[in-house]
Amino acid sequence: MAVRDVRAVVLESGAVGLQGTTSQAKLNHYSFGQVASVAGAPGGYLRSLSPDLAVSCINHGFDRLADEKRRENHKLLLRKPDGAGELATVRALNSTAYARVWDSQVCTAARRLQDAGFALPLDWSGKPAGAYRGDRDAFVFLTNGGSIVEDPTLRAAWSGGSGPGGLASLPTMYRGVILRNSEVGAACLSVETFLFRVTCGNHIIWSAENHRQFKRRHVGTAARDWSHVLATVIRSELTRTGSADETRIAALAEHIIGKDRDKVIEVGRGLGLSRDLAESAYDRAERDESCSPRSAWGYANGITRVSQDAAFQDDRYSLDLAAGRLLARIPVYA
Repeated sequence: MAVRDVRAVVLESGAVGLQGTTSQAKLNHYSFGQVASVAGAPGGYLRSLSPDLAVSCINHGFDRLADEKRRENHKLLLRKPDGAGELATVRALNSTAYARVWDSQVCTAARRLQDAGFALPLDWSGKPAGAYRGDRDAFVFLTNGGSIVEDPTLRAAWSGGSGPGGLASLPTMYRGVILRNSEVGAACLSVETFLFRVTCGNHIIWSAENHRQFKRRHVGTAARDWSHVLATVIRSELTRTGSADETRIAALAEHIIGKDRDKVIEVGRGLGLSRDLAESAYDRAERDESCSPRSAWGYANGITRVSQDAAFQDDRYSLDLAAGRLLARIPVYA
């Protein structure tokens, strides 16, 4: 259904919805925000108004788009009613350039990885978990416990049965893959691969290293590119030997990124870290790592150690990405 065919209305429930040529549809929180954005009004402000006034503001925005001949450049994604007498739900309002990749395609990709040896990690009850889907996005976390890599910088430290730094310094690392998608435009399509040491029942990932990420906006040939990239990821993750990763880690541990503490902290700042975080990462690497904090591997591990102290998942994720960006700059990483 094209946006040019709809008007905002107050539904029988008293909520704001959309009226098409033959039927009405309700909005969820996310699609209301998209409708408000297209109409040129802040969603938070519209939610503070009475339904009648919010409808007037939205329709005024729609009319302005029609006058500018831009209103036809949007489309609606509807979910069928749950039962008789129910209204359809507007899940998304996107431009006609939006190339939708369905969550079902992500599930198919996840099954391909499972067929190749990856599995959902366990929750605290011992049941497989790690696949989540909401009204705006979905992601799947898969691990390959049969593909083990030993961090050569920690092997000697643990040879006597103990090592520094607790669980975050375990020498054994596992391969992980996270697939992310949004059918409604809330996030890019992405594939992330990494090595990690521990994941708990809440699926917090500890010491994620060798983090690599492919991101694709939902435009153009996104669906076709997705299939190609996933096939490449599967080949890479399943055909690469543990010894190849261990050789790469050893090279990263020898690659010095700064001649002293100040120079390394400058590198951290260049990755987008605040000065406090950049300094903390160096200090943690110096205290807990078995290789130099001035090395790419040592400092990247310091960053991921700091990430585990962050209170929010978004902060942990951004720090882990920064560590991945650091390693991606080093020639031996390829």
